Amino acid sequence: MLSATGILRRISFPSFASTYSTTMEEMDEIRARSLLKHTYVYNPPDELDNIIVNAAKHHGLELDPSDWKITEIPLDNRKSKFLLDLGRSLKHLVPNSKLHKMKSLRDLFEFYEQPVNNITKYAELARNEKLPQNLAIMEQPRRFHPNDKTALHGGVTGNPGEGGTVYSIRNKRIYREFKPKKEWFDYDDQNFDYDVTLSKGMPWDPEIANKMDSYTNIRFTKEYLRKMR
Repeated sequence: MLSATGILRRISFPSFASTYSTTMEEMDEIRARSLLKHTYVYNPPDELDNIIVNAAKHHGLELDPSDWKITEIPLDNRKSKFLLDLGRSLKHLVPNSKLHKMKSLRDLFEFYEQPVNNITKYAELARNEKLPQNLAIMEQPRRFHPNDKTALHGGVTGNPGEGGTVYSIRNKRIYREFKPKKEWFDYDDQNFDYDVTLSKGMPWDPEIANKMDSYTNIRFTKEYLRKMR
């Protein structure tokens, strides 16, 4: 928004995380599904080298005395067990596309040395606190809602009888919906209910959504929906 001096100032809008019980970290995980490679955040620990060395010794790998990083990972059952246990301890597994590249402990160390993020480059830029004052980036869309009486629109829409629908299952977990006034007599109703009645048992029902979050690695089918009920 332009200030009195003509300089573009950043406007802080209320976040969806503060509106609902969903935290910003949980919202990032929801957005990352089917869009990004990772749905979680990984930061390499300070003692990464010790963790890898201890895991290698635990699985019977003989470390090279001159440099432990040049130790080759054997191509047998020990490799799969070693990588699986290490990935579980660090909460970051080596993907199938990179398993053939893990030939030595150096390759493994370089893989786990890289941090992993679950937000887009645009979101990173929008959350950057070092942006110049004449540049404002809004991360979330500013969606109209009739209950936002303190907004510039005052809760009055420019498209009567339209809007309010969120079409994506993922976005239904994040953005607010509302039921617009469509009939002429709705505009005289001072207590009009804008809330959208959620379909019981559908994926965007909060109860079902919370259960589905514990099965993020399982494809959603009607059979799993019956089991979760």
